[in-house]
Amino acid sequence: MSGLHIAFEGTTGAGKTTHSKALAGYLEGKYFREIVLAKSPNGTDAGGRIVQIVFDRSMTPVAEILAFAAAYAELVNLVIAPALKRGAVVISDRGVGSWLAYALYRRAGCVSERCVSEILETIGCGNSIWPDVTFYLDVPVLVGFARKLGCADMSVFDLQDSGVASEAHGLSFLAKKYGWYKIDTTLPERSIQKQVVKVLQRYLQN
Repeated sequence: MSGLHIAFEGTTGAGKTTHSKALAGYLEGKYFREIVLAKSPNGTDAGGRIVQIVFDRSMTPVAEILAFAAAYAELVNLVIAPALKRGAVVISDRGVGSWLAYALYRRAGCVSERCVSEILETIGCGNSIWPDVTFYLDVPVLVGFARKLGCADMSVFDLQDSGVASEAHGLSFLAKKYGWYKIDTTLPERSIQKQVVKVLQRYLQN
């Protein structure tokens, strides 16, 4: 069986990490010998350092966009692409869709769509950076924030940035444009996990 790339997209508190880990636990030993969790943008050493610099709020918006692109390039070329070549299943906690929404909506007007396309082509270096299947975990922004309050990974960067609502709108638009599977994450976790597995059955049986 060849590798499979699955991504979970959504705004703060949508449940991306929770459902990425739940799916990894479900798949382990059933269909693939190797499961790789890829967390963007801080899933590599360099990515983690980049995120800390961005969170210091000392960068201009264009620099932020390019910094997150650099972090994603590290993740693609050090983690995602090699794992897929080995035949692993890669589960991305945020993926290319999150960076697109950030660049084109949260920081609207800073870079053109043409520029964004060229950056993504450069990041890929001949590798496909688009997941085989993407789940858009839909949650109202305020509900997501309420979930994150008090969590160890709560991002002050998100809570203090008025552009989060624009990013949420962008993700919703991208979900429709690219045919992502939309799931209402105000539903119980078990119900969401069943929906995810049902969608994946056709991929897992090939």
